[in-house]
Amino acid sequence: MTPTTYSTMWVLWILTMMLPRFVHGFESYDATMVEFPAPLTESDFNPKAGFQVIEFFSPYCPHCKSLAPIWKDSWETFYEEGRRQNISLLQVDCVESGDLCKSEKIMGFPSIRLYGPNGFIESFPKYRTMSKDNILDFARQAVDNPDDMEDQQIGSLSELVTAEKFANLLAGKGQQPYLLSFWPAKNARSADGNIDFKNCDECDTFQKGWKTLSVKLAALDISTGHLNCESSAAICTNLGFSSLVKITNHRVDRIPKVALVVPEKTTNNFFTYDGPFSTKMSVYEDFAKRTYFNSRIMTISSEEIVEITQKEYKLSGTHEKKPQKLHLVYSYNRETAVPEDLQFLQSLVDPVSKISNAYLYITEEDLTPVVVQSFESMYEMINYNTSEPEKRLKEEYIDFNIMPDNPNFFIFRDGDKIPHTFQGYSTTELRNTDTIMDWVREYSLPMVNEVTPDNFAQILAFNSEMYDGVAIILINTIETELTNNSNEHLDKLRVGYYDYEHVRMGKMIEDVSVKRERRLKKANRLKEKGYKKSTILEAAREEILHEDNKKVIISFLDISKYSSILNKLGVTHVLSEDDIGKVILYDKYTKSYHKKDIFGNDFIAEPYTIRETLSSVFLSQKPARLSRIAERLFGPLFCESLKNFDSLVGVSGYAIFIVLILGCLKGIKICRRKRIGKRYKAKRDVIGLLGKNGNKKSLD
Repeated sequence: MTPTTYSTMWVLWILTMMLPRFVHGFESYDATMVEFPAPLTESDFNPKAGFQVIEFFSPYCPHCKSLAPIWKDSWETFYEEGRRQNISLLQVDCVESGDLCKSEKIMGFPSIRLYGPNGFIESFPKYRTMSKDNILDFARQAVDNPDDMEDQQIGSLSELVTAEKFANLLAGKGQQPYLLSFWPAKNARSADGNIDFKNCDECDTFQKGWKTLSVKLAALDISTGHLNCESSAAICTNLGFSSLVKITNHRVDRIPKVALVVPEKTTNNFFTYDGPFSTKMSVYEDFAKRTYFNSRIMTISSEEIVEITQKEYKLSGTHEKKPQKLHLVYSYNRETAVPEDLQFLQSLVDPVSKISNAYLYITEEDLTPVVVQSFESMYEMINYNTSEPEKRLKEEYIDFNIMPDNPNFFIFRDGDKIPHTFQGYSTTELRNTDTIMDWVREYSLPMVNEVTPDNFAQILAFNSEMYDGVAIILINTIETELTNNSNEHLDKLRVGYYDYEHVRMGKMIEDVSVKRERRLKKANRLKEKGYKKSTILEAAREEILHEDNKKVIISFLDISKYSSILNKLGVTHVLSEDDIGKVILYDKYTKSYHKKDIFGNDFIAEPYTIRETLSSVFLSQKPARLSRIAERLFGPLFCESLKNFDSLVGVSGYAIFIVLILGCLKGIKICRRKRIGKRYKAKRDVIGLLGKNGNKKSLD
């Protein structure tokens, strides 16, 4: 090979290796190399140029100054992703462009709005903090609902509802369900018109969204309408919407109200939306669809329930998420049921519809085989370790989860192989709305929960009496390969969770057996000590509740979207692809985070490790509680007075309790000393030959 040929081949090899880097360099952009955009002016403001998230600000506004570095950081982080999705983060200076902000009806600073190809879409929710994660989440939702853009090209289908029309709807004469909005307005005939709302900063945004919603719901055979509360004062006042009738406090913002009227019913047909006000119309769309569905109380079959339990939750690379539904099923026997049983279900429509993604059903089928089948599919999953004895569904586990009485309520959640049965012992409990709904709320979280800045604190604090901890797995959905990898780890977490549930149920049943044995021993001790028969009988009949606690909530945190939460979880290092699949365990009892498994290694989502670590943290023996110590020291009767003390206070509570007792003892001791001192002084305070000390005179 000649030197010339060798040199040529060497140059070609270098070019071949460097070409992908050059190509990648032309295709990607570095936000740090691009100049931060100057604020838009009236001449270059074009809200229809793709998707735009625009911050309207004033340079003299303190809140705007605080937001400035957050906004710039958000822009730099989102620049590359936004370029691919045709979404821009821009600003408008409302001091330099005052007329523009006035035409856009900007009422306060800072104000963040989303615009699309057909103009304004929605405002940044008031209840959300303007953090980096929330701003980026708000921007990403632009590509989630492309139908919104098409709907905005059609005029509003919401009709003005008169007093006569409203009365007919309440009388059950409507042909379709009606979603109504009540506005602080007087002459708003069309939702398309330019309405001058008073003391309602969000009304313009709500009005534009209501137009889009009316088009969407029309395709679902749900009509929409609006009432002007200033001209329909009697209706709005009777409904409790008097703040929309007239302005009573100029400092308080008035917001529209929403309600649904279902057709062909004269009672239980008017449902008010009681959730947080939002300009995001998907909230009201969900309210209308689920409330109307639940008001009809549809029948569900065993086959459909099996499909529900067999669903698999999968992460998606898109930001659109499929809701995980909760299905409340009332099982009854037509031959033994009474009319009151079915009438009672109507009282559940409203509270069930207020729980996110909850649906109400009825069935005449015996659901015991469905419950057993669901559990058996769970045991197929947890027999992954061939070195362990085969795990089997025990009859005690079925008895622990199934009440044989009929009628009864069941809860099935999408993808959850563990059904839940209402543990009621009387007909009165089955017809008590508050009792049923308290039980439903215990399982109102989805099977798998995404941790976001909005729900982080709520998930950690959710029902601490039943759930002792939260397992948070780190995932990343920014790319397809990472999403697939994250799904594999999430599946392993679910298997480990079910394996832990197998151990936990065994522990719960064992605890019941121990309590029964303790009850028997207690009755025998009372008998030996000669207590009255009534006292012994009461102790022997003491009710033993089947506690269903020490559960764990499973969740995931997408580090590509909400990395700021990691600081709250005690993660300080920069994450990489190697961190996908790691688990952080929150212990509510100690209020601490575990990032290491039981073996001292990084907590990775492996089924066996998940089971063993959860069992070690939540099923291990906790420190002896005061009621147990009291029983040993003072006997079983004294312990009864402290029976519920454990559930009312934690470890800190015991410390405070002891300090209070010591303080009382110390106080008694001080008072006793003072009392003795007073007696001593009283004895010394006598009149002698020279009189009292105070009357003595100096001889000098």
